[in-house]
Amino acid sequence: MTRRFSGQHPQTPLRVAALDSAQGILDGYHFRFDPLPHINLVVEARCAADFEAGLERSPADVALMALSAPVSTTNPSAYPALHTLPRLLERYPQLAILIFSSQADPRQIQAVMEAGARGYIVKDDGQIYPVLAQLLATVHQGGTYYSPTAQTALRQVDARPGVRGLLTQRQLQALSLCAAYPNYSIRDVARVMGVSPSTARNQLSQAYQRLEVATRHEAVLRAEKLGLLPNNRYIE
Repeated sequence: MTRRFSGQHPQTPLRVAALDSAQGILDGYHFRFDPLPHINLVVEARCAADFEAGLERSPADVALMALSAPVSTTNPSAYPALHTLPRLLERYPQLAILIFSSQADPRQIQAVMEAGARGYIVKDDGQIYPVLAQLLATVHQGGTYYSPTAQTALRQVDARPGVRGLLTQRQLQALSLCAAYPNYSIRDVARVMGVSPSTARNQLSQAYQRLEVATRHEAVLRAEKLGLLPNNRYIE
């Protein structure tokens, strides 16, 4: 786990985008960053739809993303991070993403890191916030960071060996879309994933088999219980 801080400020200000459902957290970022000439908060949003629209207008170098943020103002489900992160990085390959969450499930941490995040911070790790500006420089320069509680969680021995490898990354992406958009049809899932309906159907069918369930709803609940998906019903 890389945990090195850079003491040097970049010559040009770091552009930071923030996503969090709590206005108080966004205000806290302003409190931390506004006095610093080397950091510009260029995007702030309380839902993923507004966050992505903000990135289109103002590309960023670092993104601070809370896993509990809703999809949109009309869809309160948590945004499908395991699908969203690879898509954002494909569009913005230089973007460094830091994930914030109140949960410290080691399988969830590993899943979002495998999806492309550069770091995972548990919100209760309050000692992180005074050095958050340094962390931004660390991940922007290619480093990774886990907050202390996240590090402790990752050191835990998984009592159920093999659970992490139960589903492929594409199966997890498909299920994360089903969790975020319960009314999506197979065609909708396929369209968002950029695959054919038959491929999306096969991904989900294989996921059901591996999870030993019969329905999409049961598969989402089972994956969340196993820590393979962020729990969309968790409110921070």
